[in-house]
Amino acid sequence: MEGTIRPWDDGRLEIIPDSDPLRWVPVIPETSYYRFNQYLDQLSVYCGILVKRSDTVKETAEQVMSLYRMLQCSPEEHKSLNQIYVAPPQGRVTLVRPSLLRRVAYELPGIGWERSGEVARHFGSVREMCTAPVEEWESIEGIGRKTAQGVVDALG
Repeated sequence: MEGTIRPWDDGRLEIIPDSDPLRWVPVIPETSYYRFNQYLDQLSVYCGILVKRSDTVKETAEQVMSLYRMLQCSPEEHKSLNQIYVAPPQGRVTLVRPSLLRRVAYELPGIGWERSGEVARHFGSVREMCTAPVEEWESIEGIGRKTAQGVVDALG
């Protein structure tokens, strides 16, 4: 079903059908806007189903055609995405706030996000990290002499 949706004053779901773009009508069977969105979120989060909405039949057709064109190639053949996207490790995203230690380490020259995790696992606190000598930094996997010296200089 195409059409613009919105919550009505009492929370029920209303739609402007594509057939009559000047009139809001309640969705039958009656459902709440909250429950409708919750259902779409559950499809996405728990089932891995991508849900798209469209306002018109034309927009739906364009979305279907776009998806069809995309699926004509394997994911490796889509070069434009590789310019801006790097898959998360093990195909998963961690949805936890990083520690203060990791966030500070990330800001240091030559560290970056991946190494900041190693730094956070190595040091017990920001103070310990800030007072560590070059040799201590070099003992962390992926950090060489030049990066270690740059970090110690930046912290000094």
